Amino acid sequence: MLHMKKIFWYPFEILLVILWLFFLNVSVIKEFDQFPSLDSVNGRGWQIALSYVGLALSVLVVLYRKKNLQANLVNDWLRNRWLLIFLAFSAASLFWSVAQTATLYEVILLICSTFITSYIAVRFRFDGVINILTLFAVIATLISLMIVFLIPEVGIMHRAGHVGSWRGLFWHRNHTGSMMAFFNMIFLLRFLADPVSVNIQSNRRKKVFFAIFYLLTAMHVFGSLSATANILFFALNLFSIFVYFWMKQRLRIKKWHYYAALFVFVAMIFIVGENLEFVFRLLNRDPSMTGRTIMWPDLINNTYLERPFIGHGFATIWMQESFRILIQHRWGWSYQPYFSDNGYIDILLNLGAVGLLIFFYGAAFVVKQVLVLLYQYNSRESFFMLAILVYVFIANISYSFLFEVDYFVWSLLVLAAFLSTRPAEVTRVVG
Repeated sequence: MLHMKKIFWYPFEILLVILWLFFLNVSVIKEFDQFPSLDSVNGRGWQIALSYVGLALSVLVVLYRKKNLQANLVNDWLRNRWLLIFLAFSAASLFWSVAQTATLYEVILLICSTFITSYIAVRFRFDGVINILTLFAVIATLISLMIVFLIPEVGIMHRAGHVGSWRGLFWHRNHTGSMMAFFNMIFLLRFLADPVSVNIQSNRRKKVFFAIFYLLTAMHVFGSLSATANILFFALNLFSIFVYFWMKQRLRIKKWHYYAALFVFVAMIFIVGENLEFVFRLLNRDPSMTGRTIMWPDLINNTYLERPFIGHGFATIWMQESFRILIQHRWGWSYQPYFSDNGYIDILLNLGAVGLLIFFYGAAFVVKQVLVLLYQYNSRESFFMLAILVYVFIANISYSFLFEVDYFVWSLLVLAAFLSTRPAEVTRVVG
């Protein structure tokens, strides 16, 4: 009887993982659907919200059966109280939202996706989560490349200014390029830091597999012709290699090495800042980042300052078509902007200074947890989590990757928050 229960429940949990990944990305697969209809209860928006609720209820059913898992999840939530505060503040914004229906819809997605992600982290722990992300990266990369080469009228953009850009599986080249940069980082980290077994042939096959997909994702990044993706790609590769080298050599590194590295880093930032126009020309872009940097002061001065402390309602401002048209006409664009192209500015617009401070406090809390683990254990786990956090924070500088597009990148932050709460389970040491 116990065996039969295991046969049923384990595939059920795997199905939950598949559905979790699908719903986190459903709004950005192939055709963009960030603003589904909310006018009718039978509309696509409420169908998505109901699906999220159904998935969350399915997780509760699993937790009802597994008391130990239930206790671990509660304890980990208590260690991440900032998340509870952020969720509560986001939900409370329903009372002052400028579009309450849109806020209700987004809050349902936020709460359900966060809860489901916390369950995934506690249930599968680090090895399971990294294998899930790797498998997702493999499948998404293969499907995306097949769409590019086999259905180019779908997989390659033909809009003015974007002609020839690979979008593959996702709605836009910037989204595709950023996702591929993340997948590329995953394959690089696994190539560098995966544990070595006694089977030499198995180790070689794994290295070859990760190297092949590293190259495929790199090809997709450059094929997207996205400056955002190119910057992410180089930043994540340099960061990953630098941290890996530090972990391998940290016992030999002297204090003056850190000062020298800091000097080089500051010098590089200064040189890039002084030659920003040249750098963007190399990427075939202008320093305004296709109009982003001129739109940001406008949003701060004319929208944020209307409600500086509590914002306009969680993930709500861009859900209003009238607001998108206003920004479009103000800048004379041929298309409506879907977001500010900066995740932090969008939090500021929607949740005000209070919401952004809660988010930054939580982000700093998670970073601190991961850095403590990295320093104490020099582990593969902490290396992966730190790299994921760097991706989350950099990716949102020139793209709204937290709440405006979908909840995948937000879920990466939640995964890092919950995976970093159990230092006793960190065992694989690098170096």
